[in-house]
Amino acid sequence: MNVLVSLLSLLLFVSSSIHAQIRTDVSVRDKHTAEPLPFAYVSIFKNNQPLVTFQTDTNGTYRLNLAHEGQYAIRVTFMGYQKLDTLLSLNEYTSRTPLVLTADQHELKSVVVTKAKSYLQIRKGNLVIDVAQSPLATTSDLWSMLSSTPSVQTFDTGNISVKNQQTVVYIDHRRIYMTSNELRDYLQSIPASSISRIEVISNPASNYPADVATVIAIKTKDFDQKGVKVTLTNALAKATFLRNTFSTRLDIKNSDSDIQIGYSNNRGTQRETKDISTLYRQSHPWQVDQRSDHTIDHQRIYGQFSSKLSKKSVLSVYSELNSSPSNTTVNSTNGFPALERLQENDSIFSFQSNSRTQARNFFVQSSYQLSWDSTTQNLKLQVEYFKNNKSFTNTRTIDFFVRSQESQTRSYLDIFPQKLGTVVGTIHYSRNIGNGEFLSGIRFFKNQLNDQNEIFLTNEKNLLASSRFNYDEHTYAVFSEWSKEVKNVYYRLGLRLENNQIISKNVTTGAKSNLNWTNLFPSFLIQWNSSPANVWSLSYKNTFTRPDYYQLNPFERFTDNSVANFRGNQSIKPQKDYVLDLSWSNNSFFTSSVGFQYLKDFISTIVLPDHQGSLYQQYDNFNAQAYYANFNVSLNPLKPLKIIGSSNVIYYNAQYTKVAKEASTPLVDFRLLTAFSLKNKWVAQVNFYYMNTMSDGFFKHFNYSSVNLALQKKLDKPNVTFTLFFTDVFKSDRRAERALYNHLSYQTSTYNDAQTLRLTIAWSFGKLQVKTKDKDQSESKEAVDRLK
Repeated sequence: MNVLVSLLSLLLFVSSSIHAQIRTDVSVRDKHTAEPLPFAYVSIFKNNQPLVTFQTDTNGTYRLNLAHEGQYAIRVTFMGYQKLDTLLSLNEYTSRTPLVLTADQHELKSVVVTKAKSYLQIRKGNLVIDVAQSPLATTSDLWSMLSSTPSVQTFDTGNISVKNQQTVVYIDHRRIYMTSNELRDYLQSIPASSISRIEVISNPASNYPADVATVIAIKTKDFDQKGVKVTLTNALAKATFLRNTFSTRLDIKNSDSDIQIGYSNNRGTQRETKDISTLYRQSHPWQVDQRSDHTIDHQRIYGQFSSKLSKKSVLSVYSELNSSPSNTTVNSTNGFPALERLQENDSIFSFQSNSRTQARNFFVQSSYQLSWDSTTQNLKLQVEYFKNNKSFTNTRTIDFFVRSQESQTRSYLDIFPQKLGTVVGTIHYSRNIGNGEFLSGIRFFKNQLNDQNEIFLTNEKNLLASSRFNYDEHTYAVFSEWSKEVKNVYYRLGLRLENNQIISKNVTTGAKSNLNWTNLFPSFLIQWNSSPANVWSLSYKNTFTRPDYYQLNPFERFTDNSVANFRGNQSIKPQKDYVLDLSWSNNSFFTSSVGFQYLKDFISTIVLPDHQGSLYQQYDNFNAQAYYANFNVSLNPLKPLKIIGSSNVIYYNAQYTKVAKEASTPLVDFRLLTAFSLKNKWVAQVNFYYMNTMSDGFFKHFNYSSVNLALQKKLDKPNVTFTLFFTDVFKSDRRAERALYNHLSYQTSTYNDAQTLRLTIAWSFGKLQVKTKDKDQSESKEAVDRLK
């Protein structure tokens, strides 16, 4: 800790004699709507000589430092808007430089045609999606929107990856602390129409935790008008069962404060069918038919308040309460108890399970931000608290036949309560030095998990097994970063120092694992705008991945597979990732990237037989190398037609000391999204996805595909949008895999009720007015006229 304190002191109190005389915040907005224009190109000239060229950030702003006061020529360009050329006189009192652009319109037979904003942009190595320009903007939920985002892969389990790396989801700068299944249900309850921007961050800045390999930063819709706005959305879906998602949000905004209050409810039942093929004790072939019905009633209440305490300080508080009761029934059998099977000592069973989960979690985040010295220095204090209480009870019955056609029945009761608490505290300090930005800070992170596990044999009314598992983690971190934009080159150098203290203990057996390690995590990113149309970026990073908490609990229990129980592994080490990535974007319509990953202690799952021949699932550490490439094309060949295509190629080379694997083959997937704008504000959409048959050396994953259709109609008065969505039209989204190691006979084929017909209705109403924009005085009359 003394080392951390010393480094913190050095970072926070570092000073420089380099001071620019002119410090101003440049902002670029739409003249009529006052919406910020992110990634606008701004060039500054002095005496007809170019000084600096930069892009505005996602909020349409940029902090500009100039060495001398005087008159400067400014040129602003943004796709779909008229070019702005103006003269401005800047001095040490010019703290703000607001610029406005006019949409580029032309008349054609009384029809006004306006150029649209780009669907995606590259900014400081990040891929930024303008959701309003996506064909999925009003035809899907947030989970489906992410599934069609370039370089993003989503899975039925709720896992999300970016460029073959685990990702963390942030919504409005708040990290989402949920299990993969909870996260999937949560994102499915959020309509895509409520989202303004999705930013895919493949190389997070140093102020993110070191266990964050990639980030999906989601910004919900804000509005630049004063007043009140109400949004109502309802989606009714029919698959095997009915499912319904409802959400409502109230926005209240004035010049100094914002209030947002919302509620959403996602309820319904989803069926999963699974066929499992294996050998019982390596001699008797089993064909197991398993059917699971998962019912949820996820309710979410949230509220946010932010206020400008002064011109230089902002206070923001956000709170959220989630309640997620769910019920899962599982029924499976491995066939009829024929006499010949019993005579061969085969085991025939019929399995029934009925589990109920009650999860309630509470999250609150408070942040205070202070800027001073003409906004060249910024201090941010942030505190987060997350509490998750989960109770899980499961009654299961097994009827089995051995050497007799008379059945024997065993009934079990599983009780697994879980409590998880998380506290995070962060201090960020940033300062403009020269034409660059220096950022530093500290972070404290605490996690505490308590599991109590009991299994009762209800036939005999006695306790069969029990376990108590505790997990405590403390993280102390200090970070520093330097970034600068010089003409058409942006670079960033970052370094994190983290100390992790982890204690996991099985209180019942006394087994204990201690980890106390201190690591450096360097990173760099270079972005080169070789031309206005071409953007290149090269990045390197070193991160680590924590195992999910449920992977650690060593207690053996039934989860979702009636053939193989799950065993936790409290000895799993954190995974260390070393990633090198090269990306290229051409005119925002084509993006691509290639990369290499070295994954030390890679965390993955394996299925193994125990000493009696029964199968179990367990997570463990592997070593792996991965090579990846992804491509995305966004075309608008005709005004009524929009086409988005994307593809990922991934090749794994993994090693695991306990089994001998086969050769690997690459994964190739492809997604094509086509949208047609029809007459009278009708929109039709076709979405196709395909993944090939691939092997990671341990499992062979078979190919699957899906075709989705959507039809949308928008009414201006009232402001209502109707969307009819039909997913997996040909019922081809079936996932199958087969084990390839140790001569293990194990294969599964799963269909997760993907064929769905959904009707969505979205309605927005309220009383709004454009806010008055303050303008700083300028000595150039021409500049003042431009800003009117």
